[in-house]
Amino acid sequence: MKLFFLLLTLTGAAFAADPDLTPLLTATKWKYDQDNVKDRTVRFRPDGTCEATTWKGLWKQTGPRTVEITLHDKRKATLVFGEDTATFTGVGFDRMEMRGKRLGDLPAGLRK
Repeated sequence: MKLFFLLLTLTGAAFAADPDLTPLLTATKWKYDQDNVKDRTVRFRPDGTCEATTWKGLWKQTGPRTVEITLHDKRKATLVFGEDTATFTGVGFDRMEMRGKRLGDLPAGLRK
């Protein structure tokens, strides 16, 4: 039991230290491709909502570079952002691979 508590504590501490992706995601629009659908855009908002070319949903950060999007019908997509946070890959709402990238440059205050 002590080992379980220790692992839970360490995992929780690591997760709490994850960098907040909100400023990086909400600074620009994003382009994504999914299966045979190309050049769609999505906008992440600081209030946890997101809107794409053909859908609206809620997003939340679930890991260091991972975001989960949930649609009103409860379908989910999981996006994993690259270390540069300028690109992502993931599994879309219909279990199809998604790939995307940031459109435009980050504001000067967010650049590394």
